Amino acid sequence: MKNIWCIIAFLLFVGSAYGQSQPPLTDPKTKSNLWIMWENISAGANCTAGQNCPNQKSFLSHFILNIPSTEAGQFFQSLEPMAKAKGSANIPHKRSPICLDNTNDVGPATPSTEAVNALTLAEKKDTLRGLNGVFVDLRAVIGPAGYKGTFGQVSHTHLSEQFALAGIPILSKDDMLLAPGKPELSIRFSPEIQGCRPWSLSFSLKQTMLLSRDLNVKLRNTSWSTSSGQDQSDIDYDVDDALRDVVKVFIHDYKLVNDPNYVPPVLNK
Repeated sequence: MKNIWCIIAFLLFVGSAYGQSQPPLTDPKTKSNLWIMWENISAGANCTAGQNCPNQKSFLSHFILNIPSTEAGQFFQSLEPMAKAKGSANIPHKRSPICLDNTNDVGPATPSTEAVNALTLAEKKDTLRGLNGVFVDLRAVIGPAGYKGTFGQVSHTHLSEQFALAGIPILSKDDMLLAPGKPELSIRFSPEIQGCRPWSLSFSLKQTMLLSRDLNVKLRNTSWSTSSGQDQSDIDYDVDDALRDVVKVFIHDYKLVNDPNYVPPVLNK
């Protein structure tokens, strides 16, 4: 087994500094991205002595963004004596010297359009499978006229409490932007229009998706939704009841596809 440490700093230049092999470390025009990579090369556990087995490679890496050039330079200088003793140091490159084409771990394959079209349509609850949290901020939601208190804040507090009890993480906006699918929940209250429609409360989850006929097209759309509203048979049913019901439905669907020990209650959707 052989271990190779690759310490690479990419110094990105603008203006006249571009193209120099060793830019001034204090030049404010430079920006540094520091990579630390560990390459592990092994003949494999099933390779016996004397066999000519192909090498198996695995990689671990850390990517440190926006490190100041002075710190990148100091880090490199501290490694230089050991690098010279073990191999080589301070080799300039115009392009990244790292090529991962022959690694064992190449990531998941992109399915073909034919394979995607052959899939059966999923139920809406299936879009919650593997969801490691959602972003939600209901504090600015406008509720019914005459509502006692701030409907948005009441909704946000209730949802946060129920999600905490159910073990569903609430992501910050920054974390949501980094999460697969960028999942975001929202609530909308639609007021009653006399003689036309009753009031309603809709609860929906948006995520990024691929268009099945062209997997190069990504869009953001609603993947899950539910709603509740005015009930003519129950004049006491109000928007707070509707809020509790739509949150219950989301928690129910989430746990149904993510918690193997979940025993579902009877819900009226």
